[in-house]
Amino acid sequence: MIAPTSDRWIRRARRVGSVTVSPGARAAASEERALSRIMVGATALVAGLGAVLASVQAVLVLGVVSDDMRQLAPDPFSEIVLRWAYNFTAVAIVVGGAFLLGPERRGTRARSAIVLSLGVVAALIRSLLQVLSGVVDTASEGALRVVGLETAMTFLLALLALGSGLQFADVWRRAREADLTRIEAQERALTLMDDVRAEELRVRKDVAATIHGSVQGTFVVLEAELRDIAAAAPMPQRIVAVADTLARLREHELRALSERLYPVDLDRGLAPAVRALAARTPAHVEIIDDASPLLAVLGARIDKRMRVVVVRVLEEGQTNALRHGGARRIRLAARVMRGVLLLEVVSDGASPAADVRLSGLARLHQQLDVVGGALELAAGATGGAVLRARLPLI
Repeated sequence: MIAPTSDRWIRRARRVGSVTVSPGARAAASEERALSRIMVGATALVAGLGAVLASVQAVLVLGVVSDDMRQLAPDPFSEIVLRWAYNFTAVAIVVGGAFLLGPERRGTRARSAIVLSLGVVAALIRSLLQVLSGVVDTASEGALRVVGLETAMTFLLALLALGSGLQFADVWRRAREADLTRIEAQERALTLMDDVRAEELRVRKDVAATIHGSVQGTFVVLEAELRDIAAAAPMPQRIVAVADTLARLREHELRALSERLYPVDLDRGLAPAVRALAARTPAHVEIIDDASPLLAVLGARIDKRMRVVVVRVLEEGQTNALRHGGARRIRLAARVMRGVLLLEVVSDGASPAADVRLSGLARLHQQLDVVGGALELAAGATGGAVLRARLPLI
């Protein structure tokens, strides 16, 4: 429900400096003004149209009934104009009352009382003006019937106009509340998604730290124990071979797993993490890092969770180029266009098949979907492969 904050009170409070108006109060006051405009506008439209039609109908049905008090010859045009004046006086009463009393902000009983009161006042004043000006000849035999008919018609028209205004206002309010409910649900979903991503990032960092510390430390201890045992064994070659295997596993596989969970140097910034990624490229492969300069400039526009996705895109493109394409040259590129970060990993070597399905890209595609991005793997214009990703910036 829209909060009934008074815009007049807010303006007065601003003048005297007694309160600090919150954004929520300003939004509520703005919605209240919009609701009032809809109510008054719809009421004025229906009442004005009814006033015009009632004037024409009265002259056509009742005729020109009086010319003695105004000393005018019967003239349908002047009669219609005069009736318009009285009718729009009633319209002004109804519309002005709706604006001042605001029935759209009231409860059911207060609404009914306001609508009935405005209808009665408008009908009585209009009929009184008609009698006093001679539009209705009180000396005629059917004068009372005509006055009663005019009063009832005005009352019903006022009820119709005010009821239409309230209906339009209620429809707008329900639509607005539905929009607010939908927006709040979306905000809750986004907040929940952010919390999930933050928790995922924390777990990744913890697991990576555990692998880099405790697990690798355990491998170092096991390797040292095996070498010590081998020194006293009569045939140490097999034990030394196992120790060497553990060393390679610790140095390459565990380190790579740790870096995939949480990229190295990411806490220092995105550009250092990308440079560290490029530095791990085998010596026989030429790596061109055109992405780091722009990523260093972007800085705070890319939060830590998005940085992980950026590094994953570049890392996956580099890994696929080496593993599946046999690339000898890889270029990492980044640019910004219309608030979107565009990443490219361009490599020579073999082009991807049209129906290629790589598990790493599938997981990466899901990560990009979560943040509103997109991923595309295509053949290069002159051969090789191009991995493109689009990520929205903050």
